[in-house]
Amino acid sequence: MWTGSSVLVRTPPCHGGGRGFEPRPIHIYNLNNGERLITYAFEAERGSKIISMNGAAALKATVGDLVIIAAYGQIDENEEYKPKILKINS
Repeated sequence: MWTGSSVLVRTPPCHGGGRGFEPRPIHIYNLNNGERLITYAFEAERGSKIISMNGAAALKATVGDLVIIAAYGQIDENEEYKPKILKINS
């Protein structure tokens, strides 16, 4: 795992319908302090309920901050797609 990365819990709405969770670039927007960063997401241990910021990324947020975590991709214009939104309350 890259030291400036983030760790995310694998949840059914987020993991791509059964495919393995591969490290992927994500954008994190901190609504508390205005910080924005691009880093990589890695899968947390199943059942751990962890979302963490590691290394330099950890300096951009504190526990309890409200953040938006976004991942982007390309889809075929003929492909039907519905974005997935997951709201987590701590």
